Amino acid sequence: MGNHFIVLKLGQVALDAHRNDLTLEHLTAEMAGGQELAELSHELHGADPGKVVTPHTVAHGGVPAPDSLQPEATTKPRSL
Repeated sequence: MGNHFIVLKLGQVALDAHRNDLTLEHLTAEMAGGQELAELSHELHGADPGKVVTPHTVAHGGVPAPDSLQPEATTKPRSL
């Protein structure tokens, strides 16, 4: 609750308005992402469901750890 609302986006003021100048819908839309959210929503509504790829499931242990993908070091550690 408040009398004046300021919404920041990436450190910049995206909305600076008094309570009487706002609707609840406008405030919540700005807090949720504003114009970018509206654009994304528009793009998603136009997506062809036939082109959506179902993610594959991978059994536990079925994907090698990133470290195991690196070639083994060719130099041996020096002993002191």
